[in-house]
Amino acid sequence: MSSQTKQKSSEPLKKSSASLKKSSTPLKKSKTESKEKRKTDQGRTQRETGASYGRHRGPKGRARAEGQSGRMQVLPRLDSELEERVWAHLESNQGQSISVDDLGDVLELNRREERDVRKYLEGQANAGWLEGSRDDHFVLRKGQTRQTEQRYEGILQVNARGQGYVQTAEGQRISVAAEHLSGALQGDIVCVRTDKNAWGQLAGEITAIKRPFAGRLAGWLRKMGPNLYLQPDDERYSWIPVHDTADRKAGDAVVVQVCRAEGEPEHVWADVKSALVTKEGAARDIERGAALLGLEAFSEDVIEEATRVAVSPTPDERKGRVDLRHLDLVTIDGEDARDFDDAVCLEEITPERWKLTVAVADVSHYVRYQEALDQEAFRRGTSVYFPATCIPMLPEALSNDICSLRPNEDRLCMVAIMIYDCSKNRAKLVETELCEAVMRSKARLTYTQVAHALDGEPAADNPAVPFLPMLRKIESLTRRLRLLRKARGSLDFDLPEAKIVFDETGEIADIIRGERFYSHKLIEECMLQANEAVAAYMLKHKIPGIFRTHGAPDIEKVQNFIAMLHQLGVPLHLELHRRIKELENEQAGHWSIDPRLISDLLHAAQGHPAQRVLHQTLLRSMMQAVYLSENLGHFGLALERYLHFTSPIRRYPDLWVHRLLRMHWQGQLKDPERYEAILEELEGVALQSSERERAAMQAERDVYARYRARLMMRYLGQELDGTISAVTGFGFFVELDAHFVDGLVHVRELDGFFQYDEQRLALVDQRSGETYQIGDRLCIQVAAASPERGSVDFRPVKRLAREDKHDEHDEHDELHELNFPSKPAL
Repeated sequence: MSSQTKQKSSEPLKKSSASLKKSSTPLKKSKTESKEKRKTDQGRTQRETGASYGRHRGPKGRARAEGQSGRMQVLPRLDSELEERVWAHLESNQGQSISVDDLGDVLELNRREERDVRKYLEGQANAGWLEGSRDDHFVLRKGQTRQTEQRYEGILQVNARGQGYVQTAEGQRISVAAEHLSGALQGDIVCVRTDKNAWGQLAGEITAIKRPFAGRLAGWLRKMGPNLYLQPDDERYSWIPVHDTADRKAGDAVVVQVCRAEGEPEHVWADVKSALVTKEGAARDIERGAALLGLEAFSEDVIEEATRVAVSPTPDERKGRVDLRHLDLVTIDGEDARDFDDAVCLEEITPERWKLTVAVADVSHYVRYQEALDQEAFRRGTSVYFPATCIPMLPEALSNDICSLRPNEDRLCMVAIMIYDCSKNRAKLVETELCEAVMRSKARLTYTQVAHALDGEPAADNPAVPFLPMLRKIESLTRRLRLLRKARGSLDFDLPEAKIVFDETGEIADIIRGERFYSHKLIEECMLQANEAVAAYMLKHKIPGIFRTHGAPDIEKVQNFIAMLHQLGVPLHLELHRRIKELENEQAGHWSIDPRLISDLLHAAQGHPAQRVLHQTLLRSMMQAVYLSENLGHFGLALERYLHFTSPIRRYPDLWVHRLLRMHWQGQLKDPERYEAILEELEGVALQSSERERAAMQAERDVYARYRARLMMRYLGQELDGTISAVTGFGFFVELDAHFVDGLVHVRELDGFFQYDEQRLALVDQRSGETYQIGDRLCIQVAAASPERGSVDFRPVKRLAREDKHDEHDEHDELHELNFPSKPAL
């Protein structure tokens, strides 16, 4: 079968990937339906429920125990009417158990409703709201009703003083006193029972540990009596006894795996996984971050397999592929990049029809399903980008060699070819072609080189100059596409990134704002177009996929953000006021908020002194983008379909998308059993990929926080100028002028009795009325800096004249990772 397939983009795609699953049309059951059929359905439902609650499998189906922390699972829900009927029957039969089969008969449930009820009751029993038995019976304890007490599920967060709170899926933040933690740890997913405390505030007591934290911690070994304990450098964890202490001694810096007893998660111990060799400095932060993620060196079998497959394309491998070696395909990356996984080219077919080609390294040709490389890529999930260091998902023989689109070398690739109608200054996608190909990059360009060429600075030694006519065409196309995306409501968060500057010894010399050019946006737009086109193709052809999903924000959080805009005096035009009023009358739900409203709110904040904190606040109100095996749309991009296709070297889901396309072209998905098995496996792949992405992002943030503190140690006692960027109940943060660094001024450093005024978003002295609010200018003294805690503390010296800065912004604002993860420099 030819790998070349065409798709007319104008054809509506009405079916989501949910429609790929086998039909389960609700049918009324008769009273005489056999119990054997119900038991078959019950077994399937129990497997589905298990997968939903954290048991996900790798390419060979094995359970993954390590690295599962931090994902909150929402309990299964029912239609409100059916939920009321179920609870009414349970309450009317207090003290007597009932099976799901009998409940299905009494309530006259169809087959699908009965499966949903079984999932729902199992979730309620797991959370401690019901008592369940192995034979599928459930009972409500005598004297208890659904309204007896409030119970929630969420992630436990603990502060250094041992006090905790649980953040629930419904948005509640429930305080938990240290004596009510019931042995739970920071990061556990717990069930919590709530009540009002003496001050009328919502307080909780943990009743069950639903999913124990089972990640890694760093710290030092300490002697207590005859035993060794881990003293975590994360102060939210207490000392933990260490098993297998052979060749270990007190004072060693180590990374451990947290272990919990089966059925007794409050029983905790630590197994040492690695010793931190680097004693101090920035290099130690990198070593620590990698060890916490479990990213030690690749194993011998993985290295051996990578070396064996990393050979130049042979004539047999090129056979059947489209030959694109004649095209002016070029890569555009950061100056320090070493792996080049995508290349672009634009051809003018006619003055009105332009062809954009996006070629992506064919990693799935080398990383074969279920083999050692695939297993390791699944475990890692993503490449991790620390300052000046990349810890790759794949060995360098692939990531920096045979899968890297280096200039003047033949490379196998997967290609998205998109043809646009560009008449009348528009850019309408009219045709898409996906294929396997062989290519040869004509040049390795950098963002800076392309930016200088586009800006009319054609230095003789700039390698982008020979490609300038093509680059100008791509610029023209992407500007049109970005205007269309903006009109659709795609969100562009204006959040600058930090760039770490190192000295000749490898230590931190400075932290500055990273420079962005339109060349960054040009490449991002090309990649976004390819990702969307591939998603549309896969949905049209009913190919299973791993989709990049981003849900709509909670309406209440958006309304709180609007109130913040009002309080800070951000002007909103009349039309925006009208749309906000309409929003207040809506009910929360998927796509219930128009992305264009959020986009306009972002635009309204531009130029305000509090722009950065406003954008950060709105970003925190958004759902986090995740990978799912079904298409639910991408709110941030205002797209009904989206996935990741363009970075298989550094993202495992992209590799699977390539693999699925090839399976489709080769006819491997025609077998229904094979199709269902792939669907089931993709659920685990999506879950693992989301978790590893979050873990990598957290590790990258932690390393940056430590680097920031290391830099500020050089300035202890010195006075620097800055601007208040955020205000909280415990103090405010000041962003420095001289360095792209912020630090905390704690309320204890202020002279007076300051309290947080939520309405004014300011700290106010209750006696003098003095205030500290966003945008205030201060001279501060660097009071303390702790690389171990990643904290920087400032002390106020004097006030400075306030500067109301109104930054000028191109209407094509930069993309943030929430919308599209730009390729980070190594």
